[in-house]
Amino acid sequence: MDSVDEAREAVVGPAVDQRREAARFLFSHSRADPAATSEAAEELVDAAEDANPRVRGHALATLSYLGEAPDQVLSTPVDPPSDALVAGLTDPDGGVRQTAVGLLSAPENSLPEGLRADAAAGLVDCLDDYNDLV
Repeated sequence: MDSVDEAREAVVGPAVDQRREAARFLFSHSRADPAATSEAAEELVDAAEDANPRVRGHALATLSYLGEAPDQVLSTPVDPPSDALVAGLTDPDGGVRQTAVGLLSAPENSLPEGLRADAAAGLVDCLDDYNDLV
């Protein structure tokens, strides 16, 4: 992967290996250049529902990072990335649930007012999670 544009296409493409690589690239790139990575916000919201748990986990982590300062970073209007993070709490994969719990419980990730109750309820439900990592 050489560019955000290439990763935007690949993260929702047909090949799972390319989707995983693109999701990893976007996560890594979000640290170096969050403004450019924010251009992939819509694709990342879609990738948060990917069939592959690694793609979902990387997408959630990247959305969390981009969501830290939405008015400054997200230039594309999408459903709030926080919706995807809250949905990650009930993901069928334990690793994705673990990622969502970690991201939502991090103090630097503030949620929009309307999602705080949903996130709190989801985090409470995770207290009974059968997965030791969650």
